[in-house]
Amino acid sequence: MKSENPFVQMLEHGQGKDGYWTYNHMVVQIEDVIDTMVCLYPDPNDPTRCMFNICFELDHSSGHAKDQENGLSTVPSIISISHGGSQRKMRPTKLTEGCFGTVQHPQRLKIGDVQQMVFCDSNLPPISDPTCPKYNTPTGKFVKKELVVSELRTALVRNELNSDGLKEKLVERCIAAGIATKKTVQIEEEGYVGKAKGALQVAYERGFCDANQMLNGVKVSARSEE
Repeated sequence: MKSENPFVQMLEHGQGKDGYWTYNHMVVQIEDVIDTMVCLYPDPNDPTRCMFNICFELDHSSGHAKDQENGLSTVPSIISISHGGSQRKMRPTKLTEGCFGTVQHPQRLKIGDVQQMVFCDSNLPPISDPTCPKYNTPTGKFVKKELVVSELRTALVRNELNSDGLKEKLVERCIAAGIATKKTVQIEEEGYVGKAKGALQVAYERGFCDANQMLNGVKVSARSEE
């Protein structure tokens, strides 16, 4: 995302492009605007400050909100039912009496235990995928993937070419220069160590279901959890 004007920011939104407008973008823009105002209108008594009081008006866009990066959450867009993926790796939490269900099993935690929200090396595989390997395992299969914007720009810079513009222009420039716009990537089976546990595993460790994902004879699922 580039702009010569700190008061107006533009980005090519979408996955594999510049992403989406977030709290971090907002903070950087506000800092840039303040720096610009200080430079243009310095306080005569303190050149590190602006001579005007700067006010910002923000709407209630979700892009202006931010949780703690490893904060606990039950929001479906933050924690998935199964393990791994791009869901948040949440911080550990100390369990109290109200944190438990009624199902008893060997891996059920106890009052006062600290529940880890990310799989560690000593953990058994997730109950949703008992055959899952501990670590990412190469499958020997390969696929072609398009380069993302940052990779396209890096390739252009490496060849001393203009790296400005949106993805479509970057691709055109690479093709014209004979630069590859795709890469070969080996497919890996995702291991569970270091991955977020997901809601099902968290519920299992607290006694809300058994290893067969059953609670009172009913299969636990995204729908039944609601």
